[in-house]
Amino acid sequence: MADPAGGRQTPPEFAEARAHARTGRSGEAADRYRACIARHPGFLPAYVELAQLRAHDDPAGARRLLMTALTLAHDAPAARSAIARMLAALIAPLSPDIYDADLEAQLVACLDDPALDPQPLAQTAAELLLLKYPVVDAEAAAHDPLWHAFLARCRNTLPAMEPRIAALRRHVLTHDDSRLDPLAAALALECFASGYVLPVTPEEIELLNEYSRASGNPGVRTARSETLDSRLRGVDGGASASATLRRAMVAPLIDLDTPPPPLTSPLVAALVKRTLTDLAEERALAAALPSVGATSRSASQHVRAQYESHPYPRWQTPPTPRPADLRALIERLPGINHAALPPAPLATLIAGCGTGYEAIDLARTDPSLAITAIDLSRASLAFAQRNAAELGLGAIAFVQGDLLDLGAERFDLITATGVLHHLADPLEGLRTLTAVLAPGGVMRIALYSRRARALVREAHALITARGWQGDDGIRALRAHILALAPEAPLARLTESDDFWSLSGCRDLLFHVLEHQFDVPEITRMIDTAGLKWIGIDASPEAQHLFRARFGDTSPLDPQKWDSLEADHPALFAGMVPLWCQKPVSP
Repeated sequence: MADPAGGRQTPPEFAEARAHARTGRSGEAADRYRACIARHPGFLPAYVELAQLRAHDDPAGARRLLMTALTLAHDAPAARSAIARMLAALIAPLSPDIYDADLEAQLVACLDDPALDPQPLAQTAAELLLLKYPVVDAEAAAHDPLWHAFLARCRNTLPAMEPRIAALRRHVLTHDDSRLDPLAAALALECFASGYVLPVTPEEIELLNEYSRASGNPGVRTARSETLDSRLRGVDGGASASATLRRAMVAPLIDLDTPPPPLTSPLVAALVKRTLTDLAEERALAAALPSVGATSRSASQHVRAQYESHPYPRWQTPPTPRPADLRALIERLPGINHAALPPAPLATLIAGCGTGYEAIDLARTDPSLAITAIDLSRASLAFAQRNAAELGLGAIAFVQGDLLDLGAERFDLITATGVLHHLADPLEGLRTLTAVLAPGGVMRIALYSRRARALVREAHALITARGWQGDDGIRALRAHILALAPEAPLARLTESDDFWSLSGCRDLLFHVLEHQFDVPEITRMIDTAGLKWIGIDASPEAQHLFRARFGDTSPLDPQKWDSLEADHPALFAGMVPLWCQKPVSP
């Protein structure tokens, strides 16, 4: 890392340390880095490089060095974010068994960086908070920076933390105390991030109505079987800021028909932005989106309805920019026909772009790409368009429509990640995409693995047997799974981040339409569509397993991958990601 001060002369000790490090003399390098720090305590790169050198043998010491580096980089945001990412990478694998004040400070420092993806730190932060507070202490939580950072920035993924969050919410509802308002705002942000997945009891609804009645509203009297949305109708705009913050723990501000609370803190400001301002902007954007076709297909309409009501995922932090020439990366695929590949810039289609994470990632990776992103859901596209605009990526063309209705436009690169398996006929979808792919163009598809989704099928059977449907059905399934013994097979579903939000759990376990495949089936489908399989985006672990079994043979053998997956059913735990190319006609 360069010294953010710029222009500062490199200390000789630092140059010596680097020379030792380049030749593998780590002990000598560490000594010279320490000498540099002793003589030049303000020289930031020495702390960072010593931390990198010591990360394996002394991770706690490396974390302390990076904390000092964060302090030194206080006026250099880019350097701070880079250091915070290094620190977060050291923290994320930790599972503390005793409270550690240093670790707490490190977590807060990382979670306070808006450019850092907070989710990998969620479990470590949750575990540390439960160690710090063995019992519910809402008054302390209301003024605890780690509680604020965890609730405001992370989505909980720790089973033991869910009842604690529910208990804190209940305490805030039962205590009309403005000193708890910061905790109410933080809890409201957590609940919004989870899609309000926590059940709301009739007693809690009555408490919410008490806040309404105190402000002159007669309250909402409903039967216990009615939905939360209907229970919240009738809440007026006369409630106090404290009451509004409490109601925001069970519904977004935009749906409460009440004035937003005053922006008295960063927590409240974040709550107003995420659950009111952003949503209002998205609704306006959704109405103005251009569209292609007007599908009457029943399957497409059902899928669209799911994502209109529940855009997925509502990510917080955009992908970290890693600039690269995407065409050059594609040229490395083992089966690519280099001569046929269209020249840059590549006209790119993101088919089924959802909430835009992949489109934004590609646009930041290679700004030369001319990207069109299509999806059935206006709500998802609006979320994508708002975030793209905030990042200065206004050139991405977001279009509402069914990929089966694509017209005569041609694309050099198409991605279809997690899309084809939600069509009534995945092969029809692949053929449609092939028709709009330019000769020599490439396509990346990713489909669910049948073996990796075995637990999902088991959950599907349970859902059908119990008749669970809708939001309450999702909550019932989650309660069932969370009550299982840790060794129960279905309990492993809690390891999925999707389990921890209402929209995620719906996508994971309650999707209206889903197909699953193995590698040979996908490659046959590719061949039937008139494409050639040219590569696989297997994880580093999967690639290592493949080489360990098959050596340096070509990875373009579906039977080998099928054999490997049979022994490692989680090999494609996300999806099976394959690259293919459209041949050039003779």
